Amino acid sequence: MSDVPPQLPVDAPPSDIAKELERRIAVLETARDAHKLSQEAQERDLIIKEIRQRVIVRWSALTFAVFVVVFLGILLVSASSWFTYWKFLTAPSSLVMVLFVAPIASITAITITILIGAYRRKGEDMDGSPVANLAAEAFKATGGPST
Repeated sequence: MSDVPPQLPVDAPPSDIAKELERRIAVLETARDAHKLSQEAQERDLIIKEIRQRVIVRWSALTFAVFVVVFLGILLVSASSWFTYWKFLTAPSSLVMVLFVAPIASITAITITILIGAYRRKGEDMDGSPVANLAAEAFKATGGPST
């Protein structure tokens, strides 16, 4: 052990290797930033696609439910014309009662289900992220109602 303190390295002028390394580091940082931006764009596109899919599924479920309700209404009218004649029943009363009550109960159940499905978790679609404007874009893209 000597009593002489160690010498600190003296800043040498940057060599060609150091300049090349700095350039490569700058290129890598730029590529990393570009990749991060592309990931954010992909995430945004995926969120828009998810919202668009939710809208399409809701509209298709609503359309199917409306067709079912219309069919049950037609069945109810048909049953009333097939099994009743003026004020007289032409079939057993239990059959006529079932053919009237079943479509009415089904129409009521479907309508309640549609209302619950339409207004359920309305706030959860936005997840607290900046998705409100993305939802508007998805609505416009699907041709749904704009908010």
